Amino acid sequence: FAFDDISGTLKANRGVLSSDDFRIEGAAAKVAMKGETDLAAETLRLELTHGDLTRARAEGGVELQGSGESPSEAGFKLNSDHLEAAFNPEDGSILRIEGMGDIRISDRGLQSAGAAADLDPTGDILSVTGRQDRPATASWLGRRIQATRTIQIDRRNRTLSAVGGVRGSYQAKSAADPATSSGSGGPTPEQGLPFFRATEPIYLMAGALTLADQGALAKYRDHVRLWQGENRIEALEIDVEEKAGRLEARGEVTSSFYESREASQAATGLPPGDVVTVTAGT
Repeated sequence: FAFDDISGTLKANRGVLSSDDFRIEGAAAKVAMKGETDLAAETLRLELTHGDLTRARAEGGVELQGSGESPSEAGFKLNSDHLEAAFNPEDGSILRIEGMGDIRISDRGLQSAGAAADLDPTGDILSVTGRQDRPATASWLGRRIQATRTIQIDRRNRTLSAVGGVRGSYQAKSAADPATSSGSGGPTPEQGLPFFRATEPIYLMAGALTLADQGALAKYRDHVRLWQGENRIEALEIDVEEKAGRLEARGEVTSSFYESREASQAATGLPPGDVVTVTAGT
């Protein structure tokens, strides 16, 4: 913004300029900041300490970093080519953050990338946008997801949704996993999915996807396909509850599952390698 006066005390130390009282005053805003710039690394870090700034923009290798929930935890970090932020002029709180260009995000176990990003601090909703030539991607709780349109993360409720040409993979935990076994003889927290092996990744295609309950509850929509090797199931909609070991498919269901040697001998008596194919309208 245009300014009438700029002032501050600069300290130089080995190519790093720093200031604790940098002030800019003009008709659009009056702000006070502190921070430093590294001339060799060509980086700039500023912290707004006072002012009625309503919008700010940064360009060229921008990094936005927030504090973690604990001193030992890394906070939210967004890297982009361009960044715009809107502020509440009354209290200086951030209303919205928009990143554009080469987007890289890390946040509490989430790694995401895309062509643009939008963070709504009020609802704590993060949206990462992709393109046909560069889909949005996310790696979260052992799942790898990509979408040509949008991946949206509800940071408060720990849910993830993806829309548009969704592709991905994940590996479900085994019911025999000692880290998830209840030891009570009843259902374990991770039952595993019928017909799918816990030792190999499951691949997916869908028009839309929603993950909740730390990824254990998944809802796939709009021409869904799940497969693992020769085992596959296709339907208009598929719901998966990993903790209950439950998979429900609806609408134009087609599935093909090859029995393993162990399953054939223990349950069905079918020769190893026989295939079970099911086709249904609902």
